[in-house]
Amino acid sequence: MTIKIAAFTLYGAILANKVANALRNNGYDATAYAAPRIADVAQLESTEGIQTWTERWFPQADALVYIGAAGIAVRAVAPFVKSKLTDPAVLSMDEKGRYVVSLLSGHIGGANQLARRIADFTGGVAVISTATDVNGKFAVDDWAARNGYVLRNPKAIRGIANALLEEKTVGFSSEYPVEGGLPLGLITSTDTECGLYIGIHPSSPFIETLMCIPPIVTLGLGCRRGVSEETICDSLQFALAKANIAKESIGAIASIDLKRNEAGLLRFAERMRLETVFYNAEELQSVEGHFTPSERVLAVTGVDNVCERAAVLRSKGSLLLPKTAYNGVTIALAIQPFTVRFKELNG
Repeated sequence: MTIKIAAFTLYGAILANKVANALRNNGYDATAYAAPRIADVAQLESTEGIQTWTERWFPQADALVYIGAAGIAVRAVAPFVKSKLTDPAVLSMDEKGRYVVSLLSGHIGGANQLARRIADFTGGVAVISTATDVNGKFAVDDWAARNGYVLRNPKAIRGIANALLEEKTVGFSSEYPVEGGLPLGLITSTDTECGLYIGIHPSSPFIETLMCIPPIVTLGLGCRRGVSEETICDSLQFALAKANIAKESIGAIASIDLKRNEAGLLRFAERMRLETVFYNAEELQSVEGHFTPSERVLAVTGVDNVCERAAVLRSKGSLLLPKTAYNGVTIALAIQPFTVRFKELNG
């Protein structure tokens, strides 16, 4: 998580530096900045002006923290606010760290969770105003974000939240087993108006369905030399349609190390923004299982199948879609073992 912290006073800059250090020690990518007039004294990089700083980092950072009056933060981000699905987390805190206020993207953006974390560092209080948190109800968008799910039909979030706040039941359906039971208010039934569905195969079992997609599928990839990014994208769409699974279920890309510098593949991986791993022939050949062999592939790469073996090796699971050829690209999909967990909610 990339976090940018801006301070407007010297005391605020001192706090910003302490918070940034604490966040970095806990695995975050955090940087502190100070207003131009105090940047040299504080020995921090200058914001170059708060509007300039906000315009620069709002589309790039995962979270923006403003140390000063909350109104400064509100006015700074106002021109850039678009959607709770894409806006970064925005927080405001006083220069003594007494109150850490979650202002924007509390659940999906992670502002509520970050506010609590920073308040732990400062000894202050996290100020959370989202209704589900205030009333101790299950916040589906917060849970999904913390567990890496991708949401389809996010408009259904409000329906689920309203139902829980009104003490109504919300339906639950999942392709996968659940460990530890369901949060209060959710029932294993499709006989409700709104509900939560967890799976990788597109489905709408409720009148208003929020689909939570776990990124548990590995894309195994083989391709001819010089293949274009667009051809790989088209091949993926073909494979997804054949397997009838959501694109959001792809969590990683795997191939052979001979393709490590393949320009089209690398551009495709960058577009997908996914972890990409490369294995050598010996690693791939050692994978146990039944795979589609190719003498030609064996002669060129030293392994009888690249896409299937790479997908299974990365996922530590089983093939979902065997080798599928499309315009010079071979794709296989493998799925890792998966269980839905609500541990934090059920103790």
